[in-house]
Amino acid sequence: MKLTDWPRTLVVTQLAPPSHAASARVIERLIAGVESSFSFVHGDDGIDRTDYPAHCEAVRPRGVATVARSRLWRLEPLLWSRPAVRTGLALLKRRPADVVVGWHPNLVFVAAAARVAAVRRLPFVLALCDLFVESRVNPVERLWARRLEQKLFKQAVAVVCLTEAMCDFYAPRWGSKCHVIPHSLTSQEIADAVARRPSLVARSPARITYAGGVYQARLDSLIAVKQAVDELNASGVPVSLCILGKNDAALLREMGLHGPYVEAKFVEDRTAYMDELRKADLLLSTIAFQSDYPLQDQTCFPTKTFDYFLAGKPVLVIAPSATSYAQYVQRHACGVLVDSTDTNTVAAAIKALLSNPALRMALVASGFAQSKANAQSVVQPVLRSILKGIIDKQP
Repeated sequence: MKLTDWPRTLVVTQLAPPSHAASARVIERLIAGVESSFSFVHGDDGIDRTDYPAHCEAVRPRGVATVARSRLWRLEPLLWSRPAVRTGLALLKRRPADVVVGWHPNLVFVAAAARVAAVRRLPFVLALCDLFVESRVNPVERLWARRLEQKLFKQAVAVVCLTEAMCDFYAPRWGSKCHVIPHSLTSQEIADAVARRPSLVARSPARITYAGGVYQARLDSLIAVKQAVDELNASGVPVSLCILGKNDAALLREMGLHGPYVEAKFVEDRTAYMDELRKADLLLSTIAFQSDYPLQDQTCFPTKTFDYFLAGKPVLVIAPSATSYAQYVQRHACGVLVDSTDTNTVAAAIKALLSNPALRMALVASGFAQSKANAQSVVQPVLRSILKGIIDKQP
């Protein structure tokens, strides 16, 4: 695939690659090797992107930090809008593009991408990491999303979704515009992971690691695991729960996730993060049973899943069976699914996983197989085809 085969693409998004942020890594892996065809307008995050092959320009709104700390914090996302549009238009004068992409879940930047595309009369593509209105944003953004949804979807010449479930949700409204480009991994990541597979011998005490933020859409499942860990220790099965991420310890206590067998930990560097995943005996992925965002939870695909597969450790999934994620796990046999928050049921699943080496090996093998099926070399041509098809249709 030649670089010249790729349309010149401007992506407007809050979180740009390279970054540890999950949505940024989705983009980074997807365009690996063809970055020079892409330009980014993104929120200023202090990362030095001088050596990154794509051209990146940061947006720096005035007063955003002050507003974020004030009673008007809900309005803070809106401050990025005009600077993002200005930066995008200025960048297009210096670096012309054939197509503009707005990368959700950052609503303000998606709206800015649409505005930039409209002003310059360029085709606009909407890329969705989450459902547009049902994503976990603050109330001001959700109201704005409801007002913008129809306009943005009508303007979009293509809508890119991360899961089939998201595509099925939007396709009846927007038809053939909807395409699926799932999470992907680079071939080098997969090769490195296969080469350094860690031991699957369960230690004592065994460690269960959950990576990510703790919020309402994960909480009841996490509490069930915490209670199961307490129950197992009480019955003589030593197990600990490690919550890996930027989670406030006081808030974890308020949520009922504090105890003698729970550790809250954060590492900044990705290498250290992957090392922490490899130290686990089981990796935990969750979707809530009682959620304020039911449609979002039914269609989402947790971004840490492929990191879990790369770590080479078995995955335990606590999620309702009706969710697309639970169905994915069952269909590909890449994790053990528990469709319940019953403490005894969760404890039994943990105990069974720790005592069954053959099952752990089979789960890890299936995880590697899914990693290869979603390799960037498999998924990237889909993105190229969508973008190239859009340009070919332009008058």
